[in-house]
Amino acid sequence: DNLTVGTAIVARHWARRLRHDPKGERKGVMMLNWKYDACYRCMLDYCCDDSTGHVVFAELPFPLPSASHALESLESCLRKHAGSIRYAFLDHVPSQPTALL
Repeated sequence: DNLTVGTAIVARHWARRLRHDPKGERKGVMMLNWKYDACYRCMLDYCCDDSTGHVVFAELPFPLPSASHALESLESCLRKHAGSIRYAFLDHVPSQPTALL
């Protein structure tokens, strides 16, 4: 199996939990703006509709100056969307092969 299969399994599980939120709140999934499109589409297909959730993005600069910049971006996104994010899907490989030119 590959990354997309694993993502589908996780997304289906999360979607069930998002649909059955005890408080009935619409929660989201946080992803990085660097993403593998198949994983993003999987999250959209399973976790995002009127009754479940939505996707928000933590914006990471490219190239990433340091690990602390990544943590700051994640914290900023969590603060901005406080209370509306339930899961974080931190896929960091946008495609293969990848290269910095």
